[in-house]
Parts: sequence; C-alpha cells; structure tokens
Amino acid sequence: MIANGGKLNGLFSGGIMQSGSASNYPRFYPSDQRPQQVYSDLLAATSCSNLACLQTIDASVLNTASDTVIKKWVSPFVPVIDSFFFPLPPSFAFASGQFADIPFITGTCLDDGTFLPSSRQVNSDADFADFLALQFGNQTSFGLDLLNILYPTDPAQGCPFRTKLWAVSPTDPLFSLQYKRTAAVLTDLIFLAPKRMQLYGLLNNKKQSQAWSYLFAQRTAGSEVDAGVNHGSDVSFTFAKPPLTATPPDLGARDSLNAAHEAAKQFAGTQDVVKTSQMMVAAWLSFAYNRNPNTNGVPNWPAYDMKNKATMQFQGSNTTIIPDTFRKAQTDMFLANPFTWWI
Repeated sequence: MIANGGKLNGLFSGGIMQSGSASNYPRFYPSDQRPQQVYSDLLAATSCSNLACLQTIDASVLNTASDTVIKKWVSPFVPVIDSFFFPLPPSFAFASGQFADIPFITGTCLDDGTFLPSSRQVNSDADFADFLALQFGNQTSFGLDLLNILYPTDPAQGCPFRTKLWAVSPTDPLFSLQYKRTAAVLTDLIFLAPKRMQLYGLLNNKKQSQAWSYLFAQRTAGSEVDAGVNHGSDVSFTFAKPPLTATPPDLGARDSLNAAHEAAKQFAGTQDVVKTSQMMVAAWLSFAYNRNPNTNGVPNWPAYDMKNKATMQFQGSNTTIIPDTFRKAQTDMFLANPFTWWI
C-alpha cells in the first residue's frame, strides 16, 4: 500500500490483511546496525563468511540457521527503508497520506504475539528491558517508565488475554515469569497498533475508500493455552478448513483434564468453529467480488469510522460488533512514539 508512494498504476484494487499491515515489524534504514547484526548471526550459524557461501549451502543447513536466528530476534528478516517498496517509515506514510486509496479488510488474532519464541526467556524487569533494547534499539529506554505502567508484571494482564477459553487461571505465567507481559507488548506493537495506524490514516487523510476491521477470537479444540488464539489461527477458517476434531491438550498441573475438555466443548465446539468459518468465508468472498464484506448470512459489518470504530469479533455464537478500543492506551502509546519503536 505504501510502495511507490501509494501509486498503484492498476496493480490491485483492494486488500485483505490478516494480522498484517505495512508497518508490521520494525523498519530500519540500511545504515542501521540491526540488519548487519542479523546477517552476521546468520553467517555464524552456518559457518559461512559471505553471501556467496550462503548461496551454495544445503537448504536444510540454511533452515536450521534461520531457526537459530529467529530464536534470538523477534523479526530478523524484514525489509529496510528503500526508494520504492518502503520509501518512508510506514508511520510517516500513513500520517501524510502517501499510501494507496483502496478498500480493505484488516484485523488481528487475539494473541498474535505469542508465536515469537524469543519472548519465552524473559524472567525479570532487567530481562524485559534488555529484550526491548535488543529487538528495537537502545532508544526504547526512554519509553520504559510508561511501558512499565501499561504492561505490569502481573500475568493476569498479559497475553494470552483469555486463558479462560482453556480453563486456565489468568495468573498462570505459562512459560517464563514475564512471558505473558512480553507477548502482550509484541501483540500490541507488531500487530494491533499497526492495524489501527492504517485505519486512522485512511480516515484522517479523508481517502475515498472504506475499510473494515476485525478481531479473530475463536479457539480450536486442539490449540494450546500457551499460544492462545495465536498468529495464523484464522487462516484455515478463511479457507473453510478449520480444525474440527482434536484432543484438547493435557494441561497437567495447571488444571484438570476434565476442565480442559469442558472448556474445549464450551469455547471450541464444532458448531461454533464451523459457524465462524462460514461467516468469514462469506465475508471474504463478498469483499473479493464487490469490495464489501456484507452479504447474506453474515451479521451486518459496518465500515470503520472514527466515531464508532466498529470491529467484527469472530467467535462462533459470540460473533458480534465491538468497538475497536480494547488495549487502546497501549497502542496509543506506540502510535504516539513511532520512531522509538521503528514503525
């Protein structure tokens, strides 16, 4: 949407962005140290010393090396600011109206940030600060005071945000002591704030197109509480292939197996899963055909505006319109300081 200053030249006429936007993940300038650090780590993991070597090694070796790098960095392989695809930091492009005027659907999964393994080793406030500095740069230290207020160490306020869907106490830290705190930051910073940045940019610049917002909050029977309603869990629903039968995971000491099964039946029953998928497929097909997701069999889905901020929550029998104000204080903080967080 922001490539070539938003000039599409007829390339496409609409967009569906599932847990994605132009500002997902930090965007660095080529001269920044971060891209070089990632490249050096990749070389070290392969015993290579240059690009020519990387181009000749076995794919399995490169895949293993890539996994090693991903465990350290939240988003190691990202585009840099260039002269065409990312001519501007996304926050500046959306603030100044330099993006394509097209209708789009954009949304996030409830717990998008849990899929990033680098957050699972954070146990203390010092670990938390070091993690942010490593991933986003030392300038993040200037925002730590406010960040610590908006993201307390209390696991009950962390991500996954609705552990009741698995009959697990919200106070359970799940992995490391500050895993849920860190996952909440990543969910808001990498997914939710950029989604809102894009929607706000469309409206504040008075573009002609409309947009629709959603939150995917449907769990499936075999999903793990540690991941929650995680990144990518909505994809199978939009292709009419949602997981229907799976044994709920044994949660061990965290809860009884009976409670886990009851939670799966209540929140991930086949009827709810199928209903969620059918509604999403109908809306997606309708949008692809006429650039509007409203169609028969789907609850009315209002276009996004700054007054109501209507967002479709996809969750079986609880599919409904909610205001896009959940976790607003957190995303407002990131959007007010885009260059601190490289968005």
